[in-house]
Amino acid sequence: MATPQEENALLTVTPYIRNDQDTDSSMLSVKVKIIDEETHLIAAEKDADMGYVKARSLIYNAVPLGTVNPGNYQVEVQLFREGEILDSGSEHITIRVDTSVDKHSR
Repeated sequence: MATPQEENALLTVTPYIRNDQDTDSSMLSVKVKIIDEETHLIAAEKDADMGYVKARSLIYNAVPLGTVNPGNYQVEVQLFREGEILDSGSEHITIRVDTSVDKHSR
């Protein structure tokens, strides 16, 4: 059964990358995956270039992933330097339908 379009959520993940080194980083990129916890299938996935991170600085970049249905998801972010994985992390999120909004008001 399909979920009505207005019940889907636009999902954007913003990875923050800090360089604590005394030298600038090489070219960095991230891979973001949204995994449905019930089915273990990837609901959305995107690669994004982050560029270089100057020494002792922080960068961030919003990564829009599209819409997902309400439910429980695992957000997984992998950090790559020139194609090699440096680090990864994940976080649980729950997307709910906001039933408090009156959909019939003008």
